[in-house]
Amino acid sequence: LSRSGWNRTLVMAGGKKKSAAYKKAKMKQKLAVRQAENKGIAKPMANKGPRKKVPIASSFKRTPGVMKQVKSAREFAVLINEPGLTVVDFSAKWCKPCRAIAPRLDQLAEQMTDVQFLTVDVDDLDDLASDQQVTAMPTFKFFRAGVFVQKIKGAEFDAIRDAAQRHR
Repeated sequence: LSRSGWNRTLVMAGGKKKSAAYKKAKMKQKLAVRQAENKGIAKPMANKGPRKKVPIASSFKRTPGVMKQVKSAREFAVLINEPGLTVVDFSAKWCKPCRAIAPRLDQLAEQMTDVQFLTVDVDDLDDLASDQQVTAMPTFKFFRAGVFVQKIKGAEFDAIRDAAQRHR
């Protein structure tokens, strides 16, 4: 824009009617945000109004009898803190022992419906793997209500099954 065009735009936008409407809209938006925060509702999205917060636990549900793929560190934290035993398989797609033991773990998950089985792809969630001190694949970590219980390195199915039965 030319300097004169820019000035005209500013003058038009800075007129009394525009300025009062803008201030009114801003005040209305701030009030809506405060009310939403006071009610425990999330901040409104642009032009969509307020939306309810989704509780963390409801979005990450325990699925008995199934190997559940963990998609985020937040989901991992929520799922291992659930009551009962949780077995976490840290593996990678390129790891042959991980792929070899996967079908047997699926069968074990179907048999032990009271135990939660999770799988974490270390390539997708490398920060989580390093936080959990995973140095070999596959690595199996056992948690009981968020508390670390045992760690098994390697694709030793009998040791995994025995540990899951022992810590149930």
